[in-house]
Amino acid sequence: MKISMDDVFPLMASAISGLDATEDERKDRAAYNFLADIRHFLCIRAGPGVVTQLQEFGLLLEYLLSNGDNDVHDLVQDSLEGLLECERRDSVARFFGPKTQELWTEVRKTVP
Repeated sequence: MKISMDDVFPLMASAISGLDATEDERKDRAAYNFLADIRHFLCIRAGPGVVTQLQEFGLLLEYLLSNGDNDVHDLVQDSLEGLLECERRDSVARFFGPKTQELWTEVRKTVP
């Protein structure tokens, strides 16, 4: 059975060490907003001090792409599109697994 949007928030809320969902986020279960928060947090801090969190982010995206339904796939793609705005995107992307790397390559082609 594929992971659906109903199932994805609890996975994300516990995926990145040191980054916890707020009570409001847990209540709203706003997956797009929370994944954007994770991406923003890691983009700002990308570097040697957050390697574990970057690895966890890469594992999370790979897991969601491998096991998620089409809506979850769209969630990950949206997050990767948002990562294009990050100056340290390459520092984040080096922790992507093969499926995420493949999608990242496709997303990057959309940018001139």
